[in-house]
Amino acid sequence: SISVHFKGLLYQLLSLSEDEEPQIREYSITILNSLVKKPAIVHLFGNYIELVVLKVINRSKDTNKDVYKACENCALSLAVHLPSEKVTRILFPLIVAEEHPINLIAIKMMTKVIELNGKSPVESFLPNIMPALLQAYENQDSCVRKCAVFCMVALYKEFGDHVLSPYINKLSGAKLKLLQLYIKRSQTHSSSVPTSPKSNM
Repeated sequence: SISVHFKGLLYQLLSLSEDEEPQIREYSITILNSLVKKPAIVHLFGNYIELVVLKVINRSKDTNKDVYKACENCALSLAVHLPSEKVTRILFPLIVAEEHPINLIAIKMMTKVIELNGKSPVESFLPNIMPALLQAYENQDSCVRKCAVFCMVALYKEFGDHVLSPYINKLSGAKLKLLQLYIKRSQTHSSSVPTSPKSNM
């Protein structure tokens, strides 16, 4: 059964994710993505959560666009299907310490965790997460800034102004107004993903 051979299979896939052939790298990540989505075997990832999350996120530095897309898809699946608190614990240091695209993928995963699980997996980490997101909001890459805003909007929905205002009030006037605009937009839309105002971040 797969449970007997899971460790060997997992390590083989992670090894192939670093193959010199882009297509093999892409396929290995795609297979990993399909495995984590299977309810019958997702528990087998329990001893390897940090290893898998870090490998997939680091692989997102791949210059091949198909490999990058496979990594992004897999990373979001990991955020959905693996234990949310363990994933959160891995992610927030990456938002601060790492450069694009690692910080970008980490923020997207964090947003997904919050949208699916609410405040419980992130509440104890909020003093770490919010400074990390505020730092990402200052990033020179506009994609990172925008994702940081979406994540803070997701947090605002869960925690409200009373909890988040001590953090977001540290922002400069223009950045604070833009974040507040996103928050307001999200409150007037039923969609879980805020619509983008026409603005240069």
